[in-house]
Amino acid sequence: MTLELYIPGPVTLSAKVNEAMSKPVISHRGEAFKKVFANCREGMKNAYKTKEGEVLLFSVPGTGAIDAGLANTILDSDRVLAFDNGDFGRRICENAGLYAKEGQFKAVKVKNGLGLHIEKVKEEIDAFKPTYIAIVHNDTASTALNPLREIAKAAQDAGAFLYVDSISGLGSTELEFDAWKIGACASSAQKCIAGPAGMSFLALSKEAIDRIGKPPAPRSYYFDLKKYLSYAQKNEHPNTPSLAGFFGLEQALAELAAEGIDERIKRHEKMAQFVTGRLEKMNAQFFIEQGYRSMSVTGIRTDKSPSLRAKMKEKGFLLSGGMGDYKDKVLRVAHMANMNEQGLGRMLDCLQDAAKETGGF
Repeated sequence: MTLELYIPGPVTLSAKVNEAMSKPVISHRGEAFKKVFANCREGMKNAYKTKEGEVLLFSVPGTGAIDAGLANTILDSDRVLAFDNGDFGRRICENAGLYAKEGQFKAVKVKNGLGLHIEKVKEEIDAFKPTYIAIVHNDTASTALNPLREIAKAAQDAGAFLYVDSISGLGSTELEFDAWKIGACASSAQKCIAGPAGMSFLALSKEAIDRIGKPPAPRSYYFDLKKYLSYAQKNEHPNTPSLAGFFGLEQALAELAAEGIDERIKRHEKMAQFVTGRLEKMNAQFFIEQGYRSMSVTGIRTDKSPSLRAKMKEKGFLLSGGMGDYKDKVLRVAHMANMNEQGLGRMLDCLQDAAKETGGF
């Protein structure tokens, strides 16, 4: 039995994306690939809504793009402030902490189930006086959506560089890279871009580009972004990339362009409203407080997550549990990329039956 995926990535790909990934291998230094690279680069600039910045393309998971950005933009002089209100928030705190100097780093842990309130962010900025702030935009582990626009304004007012993990936020909720003056932002293809797993991106502002190369020596040979920037100007990748990944990404971005980034965001908002409305009728308890819930995945607070997932698997649907210290306390229902209300409705009908079979949520 082939399971229908309602997990927060990787997502089911369109037939045309799958077809594109089966194209014959070509030279990654030839003109044909340069056209593919240029299309992907331009498509991602449009997705980020940046004309002033640059977008680097990697054939690595999103974690690689996040690490590359942090390693290349955190300076020895920076006071680094990072926030954790989900398992991916914990990871960005750990990652940023690797590059901050001793005594110049602070990680702020937010209670499970809460969004990152702008008042809390401002309070920590006032107390710590950071020059660099790292946050997760949309944390699919906790299913929290953090107020990026307000946080970006607070960082700008404080004169701090803002680094964003929007692996799953880009494409599902508003993100204005240039207008909000974000310093750098990492994302990946297998979420709301509806592309292949193993492809990721890093948007860089002019300030971020200025920061790259300032440390005395590169912190990573593979992720030396000076090389990526120089090759990007030629529409090339510094190393041999995943050709299939680039072919699939090119098609996924063509489909995104046809739909329109704003329309895709509206579609994700509509799917989120549909799912939460159905779950409310089932008397499900949400994991994240009202006003901070993700547009791409909804978390249900339940001690029956393992048994519910097992029941759903029997019915042909794959759902996810929680992560980290709430692993078996949350059931996550994804509504992203190529999913639609018809398919979500069928899945939710089965979830309602599964909940009855297990005695409720």
